[in-house]
Amino acid sequence: MKDNEGDYTFFRSKLLKIGQNSLSKELRRCSRNLSKIKTELSYFKEESKNTKKSYLKDFIKTVSYKLAQGQDQNKKLKKQYQELNGKLKELERNLRSKQPATKMLSELEKDHHSLALKIRDHAYTIDALLHELTKMKTVVNTEDSGNKKINKRTATPKKIPLEKANNKEKTAKGPKDPDYYKIRLDLVSKILSAKGVENKAFNQFVGLIDNEFMSFANKEKSLAQEAQTVLELQAVKKQLRNIVTYSSIYNKNIIAVGGGYSAGKSTFINRFFKNTAIQLPVGMKPVTAIPTYVVSGQKNTIKGLSAKGGKIDIPADLYKKLSHDFVKSFSFNLKDIIPVVTVETPFAYNNICFIDTPGYNPSDTVDGFTGKDMGTSKEYLEQANVVLWIIGLDGNGTIPQSDLNFLQEISWEDKKLYIIANKADLKSKDDIKDILDNFQDVLDENDIEYSGVSAYDSIKGIVVDFRIISLFSFLDNMDRRVESRDRIISDLEEIFESYKRAIEKDKEEVDEIKKIIHSLELDLLESNFDEHSQKNEQIKRLEKHFESKEKEYKKLLE
Repeated sequence: MKDNEGDYTFFRSKLLKIGQNSLSKELRRCSRNLSKIKTELSYFKEESKNTKKSYLKDFIKTVSYKLAQGQDQNKKLKKQYQELNGKLKELERNLRSKQPATKMLSELEKDHHSLALKIRDHAYTIDALLHELTKMKTVVNTEDSGNKKINKRTATPKKIPLEKANNKEKTAKGPKDPDYYKIRLDLVSKILSAKGVENKAFNQFVGLIDNEFMSFANKEKSLAQEAQTVLELQAVKKQLRNIVTYSSIYNKNIIAVGGGYSAGKSTFINRFFKNTAIQLPVGMKPVTAIPTYVVSGQKNTIKGLSAKGGKIDIPADLYKKLSHDFVKSFSFNLKDIIPVVTVETPFAYNNICFIDTPGYNPSDTVDGFTGKDMGTSKEYLEQANVVLWIIGLDGNGTIPQSDLNFLQEISWEDKKLYIIANKADLKSKDDIKDILDNFQDVLDENDIEYSGVSAYDSIKGIVVDFRIISLFSFLDNMDRRVESRDRIISDLEEIFESYKRAIEKDKEEVDEIKKIIHSLELDLLESNFDEHSQKNEQIKRLEKHFESKEKEYKKLLE
């Protein structure tokens, strides 16, 4: 058993060394990119001297500051890496001399994990900065090219009506507007530098999950669906992180608003807002890219929550830009560093927290994000106590098969489903009745349980017709306090219970095998033949192996 432990420790140390090599490569890449940024900055400084582009001065100032920060962080991370590498070499010496090293290895693994997260965030910042420089260079070069063409024309410019001139100035805003790149750069910089909320209990829980539990899960092979169980545990960790970071959602009844792209999910939620100063982004193209928690509050606030548990204020005009196109414009997935946005504004339901989720279904207009949106949508629907599923009636007035398939993948245990036939203003009253009857028939045929169905006019904000219970009556019933603590404890108990059941099942199988082995041993003893002596030894070894397994399972179940 000790030899096995030694082999396992040695194997873990080798994995740690491989991980360290990866960090070394990433740090070298960061250093190269910092050098590139320094070179590109020289270009902009020279350009600023030779031209009248006043906007470049602010841009250069911002980039210079970020570059200095990046260089300083690079030095600190290199130093931490070297210190960790020195400890790893000491660990390897201990292993060669067969000294106890398990405790030291566990500490090094924690330090390595912490350093890896810091280097990842550092790399994101540098990549984003380099990407913005490249974009700005394109803008400057485009302007220079345009100026050369103008100079080649006749000295007397063609007169342009004042109205058309103003329109041209307006259309120039957008990707060619230097502020556009500054906004993006500031957003990434702020979210990466946002400090997480210090919560001792949460940090202890994360430590238990990331270290003790994952160590147990790596050794324990009883559970067949182990990967899915680990994902469920990570989901619980995310829920806790969101509650710690954004306490306003604590004890709220979480209602996820789901459906396909452009079904009208964001518009539906906007109808509840008393103040129009804040609105969830809407549009003909897919808009919701980052899941958004929406709760009732006295003030209008929008915050972005970072993957590390930090949070930043997001201006309303910037929030409107957080569409799929905006997210895609970065050289990395922005949702990796801003996984959640929160909106607080006055509305009628004080105990409800809506979650505006991305459309789940494939779309050619959202290249590169379809699969992730589907996963994100499912993750947040799974977290909710209630799901409002929205189906736009601008189609053929039926429930799409893809919606039915997706709904059947969701776990509906302890969860309610309410169906909303949105954009009811597009259909006549007679059509609405037929559509709602058809919805009920289809849901029943597919064994999908639901609390009710409503035809909803999103322009007027009224229910046109319903089945079982009206949408507003349903929401009134759901406007109640829900104990978040009880829900999370229940989820954790189910995860641990699944391991317990799997271990108990394995223990029963081991007991059964032991009985068979013992029976074989008795048969061989009764036969009293010498040629069976070798087989008898093999049986004894098997017996010892299963006795060891039995003790291991008993210890786990205690």
